[in-house]
Amino acid sequence: MDDSPDDEYWVSFRDSEGMERQALLEYVTDALRPTGHPLFDLNAIIIAGVLFEYYLRALIRLQIDLSILEPPNIAEPIPYATMLRLAGSLGVLPEHLRRPLRKFGHLRNEFAHDIKRRLSEADIAPLDKSLTEPMRRKLEKHKREMMAINEKVTESRAYVQIFIAILADELGAILRNRSEHEQ
Repeated sequence: MDDSPDDEYWVSFRDSEGMERQALLEYVTDALRPTGHPLFDLNAIIIAGVLFEYYLRALIRLQIDLSILEPPNIAEPIPYATMLRLAGSLGVLPEHLRRPLRKFGHLRNEFAHDIKRRLSEADIAPLDKSLTEPMRRKLEKHKREMMAINEKVTESRAYVQIFIAILADELGAILRNRSEHEQ
């Protein structure tokens, strides 16, 4: 593992397509960087969904051989909602992360089916209600900091970016801890 500051969120394995973790990290980091591009919201939400799927698959693989549940052994890949339930059932995904990940999955689906969709305050309420109080306090603190640094970022974009970062941080920590215990 290299010593890049963001590397703490990643473990040393390839994703299902064989993409090196560092290349995936760079792609996700670029995709989530705020821009004025009209498709930024769509891009950030979809890429974060891919990131969360990556983590869920990695956590599930620590418990079972996931290849028996993936193409070519079955016709379709495992849907995100099924991966959430499976990770919860296997005990690799704590309860406090299931609800935020499920709510994010709903938002991701809305964006995936409407290219003109933009983030709004209405998108924030279900995400916010899904968080634990400590997660909500952390999010609000970092959101204020982000908005102070970059006055062009909207409150809803700042919220979603920090929401994604908090969930990715929690999932990365779980994966690191479980991977270390497996060795």
